[in-house]
Amino acid sequence: MKVCLSCGQVAETTDAFCPRCGKPLPAAGPVPPPPGYSYLVPAPSAPGPEESAAITHFGTASLLGMIAFLISTASGVIGIVYLRDAIVISSSGKTVTISTNVVPYLWVAAGIDAVSFAILIGSFLFYRKAFVGLAPHASAFSTPATFAIIAMVGAAILIPGALVEAGYSANLIQCLNQTGSTGSSCLAAHPLLGSLALIGVAGLLFFIGLIGVLVGVWRVGVRYQRDLPKAGAVLSIFPYVNWIGMLLNYVGASEILARLRGGGGPGLR
Repeated sequence: MKVCLSCGQVAETTDAFCPRCGKPLPAAGPVPPPPGYSYLVPAPSAPGPEESAAITHFGTASLLGMIAFLISTASGVIGIVYLRDAIVISSSGKTVTISTNVVPYLWVAAGIDAVSFAILIGSFLFYRKAFVGLAPHASAFSTPATFAIIAMVGAAILIPGALVEAGYSANLIQCLNQTGSTGSSCLAAHPLLGSLALIGVAGLLFFIGLIGVLVGVWRVGVRYQRDLPKAGAVLSIFPYVNWIGMLLNYVGASEILARLRGGGGPGLR
């Protein structure tokens, strides 16, 4: 085989002229390999410091959420044990007596709940910082960042709501334990409806915001291919085990952060 030096056409060994351009062919020799083509594939860029900062905020938010939910869970368990002896139901089942000894606990429980909600506000604030930091890399985090604001508003309203409800309940119990008092004479419709409406609106905002934040937590697990944040997002919905969910989120954040600082690891989504 021969190769034309002018146009690169391959010709038979017996050919004297190029079948394409007609120019004289060189003496027969080995056919050179066809020209190769190389494709430059850009290497994936390493995660920037802003992404590591976002995951650090994610870990801080999860730690604060774990503390808040753990406090709330402990308060609920103590309340169940304490109120069991403070509420007496008659054998006939027609009357219920609530001891005035429960009043101090109502205020303590309201204070604990207020502290828990205050810590949760800080948790949602750091979740928002995490989602805002991740939004330039994945637009799916923009919506959870907005829901974090809704959760903060709901938690902020629940703080005075818990105190208002404790005050109303304490007054009601003290009134019912006075001689000659009846349920109808002790009930005050307007304060009751007002406190219930306040807590209802705040609770709805808090729950909607919490669900939106946990969707963002789930998306963190998807992006970094980690199952702990996914499991944590599910468990964080349920009372008494939500602190375990936040613990899983915190551990997952530590794993992701170590992976980012180590060069990125497997591909991100």
